[in-house]
Amino acid sequence: MTEDGQFEHLTARQQQVLAQIAAGKTNKEIALVLGFSFGRVKDVAPEILRTMNAISRTEAAVRFATWKERTCGRPSDGGRRAG
Repeated sequence: MTEDGQFEHLTARQQQVLAQIAAGKTNKEIALVLGFSFGRVKDVAPEILRTMNAISRTEAAVRFATWKERTCGRPSDGGRRAG
């Protein structure tokens, strides 16, 4: 699987959570920002690692941020808007 391909295999929900992980948020913060239950975020995070074949949240976050910067020309902001 190419680095780009690993993100295509994530669901929309997993991509949202991964963007928040890459922004440095905790599971509790992610739940509040995305409106998910804490338990759901706690369940989704390991699914992301498995899908990406990553050994840690940090590894997944770095890969995502690197990919996002390469494809969008800027680092991921975790869904935050300036202003």
